Amino acid sequence: MADERRCSECGFLGLQNHDMEIIRATRKIRESCEMVYPDRGLTVAQFVCWKNAHKFSHKRPRSGEQGRQFTEAMRGEINSQRDCEQFTDWHEAKSPQEHEAMIELALLRQQQENDRRLREIERQVDLARLDKVEQAIDRRHDQSIEKQDEAIRAQYLSALAPSVIGIAAASGAVSAGVFWLLESLFTWLTG
Repeated sequence: MADERRCSECGFLGLQNHDMEIIRATRKIRESCEMVYPDRGLTVAQFVCWKNAHKFSHKRPRSGEQGRQFTEAMRGEINSQRDCEQFTDWHEAKSPQEHEAMIELALLRQQQENDRRLREIERQVDLARLDKVEQAIDRRHDQSIEKQDEAIRAQYLSALAPSVIGIAAASGAVSAGVFWLLESLFTWLTG
């Protein structure tokens, strides 16, 4: 069974006044289950659940032994343990409406914190994506520079190779195999 709670310890326990408004139930009223009305005197408190999670008995005997029995029955009713999903801890100076506002504010703050965390995660994901894009750009740039370097080297060798081959051939210092090797290298570089 889920947590068993008592209505007497819940922030949503209120009292219904003459105007049918729900007001806070003080500790004294929660303990005695009695309330003093100016026009009716001492009477059994008319408890209500702000969330309508529990319907309290509202038969109100006027006085005497029946009144005392009903007060005891009401005391037993608000102090009995029940499984209630609407239960919220009671803050003595707060009305049921204020308890609900506190819960809504806590939920709003939690939602704002969740939104902040989500934005932070999205920012980190964006930074990681940006980093990958920058790495890809750097790789392409490096490859482009390597290709440019190869092209410049090939142009340099293609300009230099005929002179070297010509000088070597003219001096007779280069054998036919070396001459063939230099000529093949020149052809490969100028491709």
